Amino acid sequence: MPYPNSFFDDRESAQQFGGLLREMLLALAFLALLVGAGRWGLGFDQRSTRYLACDAEALDFKRGLRAYVGQGARFAGGEMQSDRVAHSGTYAVELTRKHPYGMTYEEKHLQGNEHYRVAVWRHGGEREATRGKLVASVDGCFWQATGEVVAREDSGWEQIAFEFSPPVECQHQLLKIFCWNEGRTPLYFDALEIWVRYKEW
Repeated sequence: MPYPNSFFDDRESAQQFGGLLREMLLALAFLALLVGAGRWGLGFDQRSTRYLACDAEALDFKRGLRAYVGQGARFAGGEMQSDRVAHSGTYAVELTRKHPYGMTYEEKHLQGNEHYRVAVWRHGGEREATRGKLVASVDGCFWQATGEVVAREDSGWEQIAFEFSPPVECQHQLLKIFCWNEGRTPLYFDALEIWVRYKEW
């Protein structure tokens, strides 16, 4: 005999409640599927994003070497700091034939699921500036460079940028992102920015 005044004091009420519960669970499962599909389509976990930047302003000395203290990381090559011209602030990086590399960021242990967007401002003569590149490199595994201009200013500064995903085979290896002057005329680089997003496995 059912308990008096029970919510399930008859079979019909119990069946109705069971049906309602099943519908709610199905709706929740469908919503979770839509969210998961959206994230899978984007290929990224939106919560897993890092931003790194170097403005060539602050310097730190470690083991006798100068390094730029940037946002979220240290950047090697502080020896090439120059106040001759700057995109923002007081300093930029001057790269020459003798010192062609600078503003270097190192990711010591790649996870294998990173996607990068990198941008920097460069300055030089109209023809000479094209010799300035932005490079991403993993020794023996990956190398990519760009000089593609995405923005220009009347001051002569132009921004170059590109995106890349290191191959999974580069997992646990060292990634370097740096500026490179492959010409003979001095070039200047400033305001390096790096966005890192982690794709879901």
